[in-house]
Amino acid sequence: MMVRRSVPAGLVLLVFCTAGCESGGRNYRGPRIQTVSILRSANPWLNMDAVRDEKPEGIQFRIFLIPQNEHRGVLVPGTFIVDMYYRGRDAQGEVSREKITTFSAPTRTLPHKRHPTTLGQYYVMRLSWAPHDVLEREVEFIVSYEDPAGRKTFGQPIRIIVPKEVF
Repeated sequence: MMVRRSVPAGLVLLVFCTAGCESGGRNYRGPRIQTVSILRSANPWLNMDAVRDEKPEGIQFRIFLIPQNEHRGVLVPGTFIVDMYYRGRDAQGEVSREKITTFSAPTRTLPHKRHPTTLGQYYVMRLSWAPHDVLEREVEFIVSYEDPAGRKTFGQPIRIIVPKEVF
């Protein structure tokens, strides 16, 4: 399992290894992903510390990779890349973003739903924002998928205000 971070004290990605392998490189002939669809529940928060307090320490969402000319998610080799930002307003009232961290993980290392649902197969992303203080702040996640041939597909941004207490 390898998690690369562009910020040393960056976001931690919790991964659970599963069987599978990355293959193809520039000769990859698997499905071309057209859409990265991200779904989160009404209560996506994770309690990840040993204290088990009321504060959320992470978030969970599902990622569906939908190929061209299809309408259901599939499981394919590749890499997820997630950028996390603080969002706010500057002195002039304009929306501003400050990057917190970037990390990546191969699809084969993520928990996934192999048996198709109505929306198809999907991956489960569980993120922890420790040591960053994001409580009561608006954050934004940009999720992208890179196939073994190096082609990137981006999902719609996820913007959410992290509550102070949940549990």
